[in-house]
Amino acid sequence: MTAEESRDAGRAAPVTPVLAALVGIPIPDVYQAGVEVQFQRIAAIAAGLMRFDLPEHLESAAVFRPEAG
Repeated sequence: MTAEESRDAGRAAPVTPVLAALVGIPIPDVYQAGVEVQFQRIAAIAAGLMRFDLPEHLESAAVFRPEAG
């Protein structure tokens, strides 16, 4: 995480209450701050991955779907 990203993460609005409501999982107040820190860490990791440009000629991999039954 760059210094700029770290500063931006500190200014971001908390996403924990919104995400908890979306998935229907209550997060007790005592855990809110810790969960928020983890989301900031996830965002920092994802930012690095999202900056990686993939070549246009790549194709998606096949998906294994087991037969029902």
